[in-house]
Amino acid sequence: MNPWDEIASSVTNNLPALVAQACEFGLRARQTPMVPAAAATLLAIDASRVAVALISGATTEVGVGAVLDHGGWVLNGTVGAVPWSSDATTLLVAAHTEPRSSPSTPLGLFSVATERPGVIRTPRTSIGARSMCHIQLAGVRLGDGARYDDGVRATWSSVATALDQATIVAAAELAGLARGALATAVAYATHREQFGAPIATYQALAHRLTDMAIDTESAELAVEEAVDAPSSQNASRAKIIANEAAHRVTAGLHQINGGVGFYADQTPTAYYARALALRFEMGDSQIHRLRLAAEMAYPAIGL
Repeated sequence: MNPWDEIASSVTNNLPALVAQACEFGLRARQTPMVPAAAATLLAIDASRVAVALISGATTEVGVGAVLDHGGWVLNGTVGAVPWSSDATTLLVAAHTEPRSSPSTPLGLFSVATERPGVIRTPRTSIGARSMCHIQLAGVRLGDGARYDDGVRATWSSVATALDQATIVAAAELAGLARGALATAVAYATHREQFGAPIATYQALAHRLTDMAIDTESAELAVEEAVDAPSSQNASRAKIIANEAAHRVTAGLHQINGGVGFYADQTPTAYYARALALRFEMGDSQIHRLRLAAEMAYPAIGL
């Protein structure tokens, strides 16, 4: 079985449990190892760039080229901040191939051992404190067997499935963040008094808390739908809704806490930083809107 088929199958079979775990970690503003890296120390994926290529066809975003040379491949180029790559022993790299396999398959998927000559990893610090590196491939020479897909689109389908599952898990963590931030905001607003009454009793803050509760429940419902009926469209919907909800709710927590919320060692900062980092993991809202448009709106109007 293709390694990506195994990953996609494993994630699909364990999706409800993974989503529940991610939601719980989000609730406590703790980091969770992302999927599809079922073994995060063994596999690192340039998820955002692969997702761009798969979702919107914007293959120009892939900054690696692979040239066939003497029965093997030579890879050159750079890859952005790759999650989990600090400890990874293997990278799965999307690259433009020369010669191209076919007009419909402009990219190849290559397995690259991080210890190979020419693989340069530069550590990067992220706002969410997730381990990641900038990857440079300088004349990395691979055997012909290092290419996973061999131009077969079925492999890309496996990658897309695994990325969809990872997107749902990321949305679940965002929903958990929203739930945790909402609970923290309610607890603070009901105990903090101003002008002789809890600040939660004032209409402006009461309405803000209500909006935060609606956002949180919307994110949770979108994730539940994606888990019950996994699909590319449901994954994108869940990520968009969870992205926007978590941003508004964690920002609301900051404002309700006032100045104390901006101290780095306080809970509001932890929630907001995680929400901001997760917003871009597995594709931001713009990428997923493009995907939904391509799958839903464009065909309906003949594009």
